[in-house]
Amino acid sequence: MRRGLRLGPPQGPDNRAMSCRLEDRPDAKGVTRVVGCADVQRSSPARLSTFATQFGVFCDILFPNSLEIAARQRRWREGVWGARMRLRPVPPEFANPPAQPERAEVSLSLDVRVMAVTYGGGAEPGRNDAFDPFRVPSIRGQLRFWWRATRGGRCESASELRREEALVWGDTRVASPVKLQLLRFQSGTEQEAARRDANGKWVDEEPRYVLFPAQENRQRIGRISKGGSFQVEIRAPERLVPDLDAALWAWLNFGGIGGRTRRGCGALYCKTYAHTWKAESLLGDGISRDWPTLHGGTMVVGTRKSDWNSCWKECINVLRTFRQDRNHTRARSNWPEPDSIRILRHTHAPNHAPRDDSETFPRAALGLPILFHFKTSGDPDQNTLNVVARDAAGEDQELRLASPVVLKPWAISDHEAIPLLISLNTKPMHEQLAAFKDAKLVLRQKHAPDIPVTQPGRDAIYGLIELAKNLWHGQVQQL
Repeated sequence: MRRGLRLGPPQGPDNRAMSCRLEDRPDAKGVTRVVGCADVQRSSPARLSTFATQFGVFCDILFPNSLEIAARQRRWREGVWGARMRLRPVPPEFANPPAQPERAEVSLSLDVRVMAVTYGGGAEPGRNDAFDPFRVPSIRGQLRFWWRATRGGRCESASELRREEALVWGDTRVASPVKLQLLRFQSGTEQEAARRDANGKWVDEEPRYVLFPAQENRQRIGRISKGGSFQVEIRAPERLVPDLDAALWAWLNFGGIGGRTRRGCGALYCKTYAHTWKAESLLGDGISRDWPTLHGGTMVVGTRKSDWNSCWKECINVLRTFRQDRNHTRARSNWPEPDSIRILRHTHAPNHAPRDDSETFPRAALGLPILFHFKTSGDPDQNTLNVVARDAAGEDQELRLASPVVLKPWAISDHEAIPLLISLNTKPMHEQLAAFKDAKLVLRQKHAPDIPVTQPGRDAIYGLIELAKNLWHGQVQQL
């Protein structure tokens, strides 16, 4: 609103009167409030100034030499008329404004390079964002996860974890005292994950075993990004420095940017945290919690360094060799799952009679869902093993269980790394399923009934650790 003194033109031929009107101009809502209106005789400037001063108008503009007018106006504003002309009262719910957020006391700026192919990372899952490749919400989400994996081990229950996490990262009621800001960034080179060569044959980007979600649908090939860098600034109260230091260390060494980071996509290099070990960041007693933790897990570190791409392929080769356990390329799998499906679906190819009747699915420990594709006529159609639980409406809803295994290059420098495998400390699968309502492990096939699976079988993670140790000539360490 705007207040002012408006003097109208002389009234009548004798030029004896003037119109003086004080009013509020229309505010943002279009409401006009008239403060005062009167006609005064043009007898003397003092009389006009007295009228204007009573309504709070600073008449020193009209009478620059009159300090008394300014004093009288000041007294008027502090008096009864000022109380009457104040704005409407403040609603009770706004009487006590919220406390100002705690002022950040320390700040840290980190230069980060993306060393591996980035898949996803945009607002839409599985899609890159060319305009905002390094989203602050994504970085904050990674830091929250690795904070739980490091500092969250000191909490005994999920409710205690939520309370502690809200003090650092905020929740729906309290803003986080940790502030993240991208100071600058350089986007990577975006390209399709698969393309046709001169002969029309599809050529997939490597490693295909990791990038297959972007390559399996030839009608809609996904896009990936290579390279890129950014500078991020973190500001927080000094009391949160140990929490932030642990989360940043774990994220930059074991996490990444975008999707499929547990398979090495979006791996990062930051000179400040490269190839460091912070045992003091791993809190807790090593007992499995309802969330993954580093303390109590297992780590395998290779002894031979190589360039980043070669190291990444070496990591993925261990996983591919383990999951596709065959005597030779076109031989039958040595895992029990294919025969278990043949038995449960009551069908098999003439030369693929079941040899293993255990009806178990040990590879479920490496993450769900799992797709089983049979190529021989007579064998079952494609089956999917996944977790199914009841939602609030009572309908079955497919979930997913993230793999507890992290495979990625561990940075030594900006051009060399060593292979790393980390098995996070998690509860057994049957205890994880108990956290969901009516959750069960189900085998699904199109146009066929669902089959509950009650025996996941032996834990496959121990076998993967042993294979990595042998192929890498590595060292095994309990975290």
